[in-house]
Amino acid sequence: PHCAYYHKEVFLALKKKYIDTGKIAYVLREFIANKQDLDGALLARCIKDDYPLKILDVLYLQQENWIFSKNYREILENIAKLAGISTQKFDECLARNDIVEFLSNNSRAVSFYKGFPGTPSFFINGKIHKGMYNLESLSKDIDAALGDASAAKSEDGKENADKTTAEKH
Repeated sequence: PHCAYYHKEVFLALKKKYIDTGKIAYVLREFIANKQDLDGALLARCIKDDYPLKILDVLYLQQENWIFSKNYREILENIAKLAGISTQKFDECLARNDIVEFLSNNSRAVSFYKGFPGTPSFFINGKIHKGMYNLESLSKDIDAALGDASAAKSEDGKENADKTTAEKH
């Protein structure tokens, strides 16, 4: 699972370098390819406040254990219980048709994007990152976008309110 690799090997360094320092806004958008993806995304969205990021950590770190398992739902339910979500609440989360529709529409839209390579994919200020998904390659494109934003600021002498945005699908 490539998303799990990215999360384990690249994301924390990217977060430290760009997100925690306020240099970029980072937007995670789920790409739903199968029922397992959908149920994992629904579980993460079931959590309120700051905890979705923590549950995503667990989902990515444990992805190899559940994503290809015929018992994946039971494994996700156990992860939910560790997060304090009852079986009833877990079932309610998975039954949220409004969120299912939103996630499906978002996945469908990005899949029609010319050059969409699959997951993980990165859009930096709306442009697809065509390099590898490692820190060096992502940093090159992010730094270029930050340079463009800085140049735009210096040209008109005004503070540029727009922050460079990196999206992961």
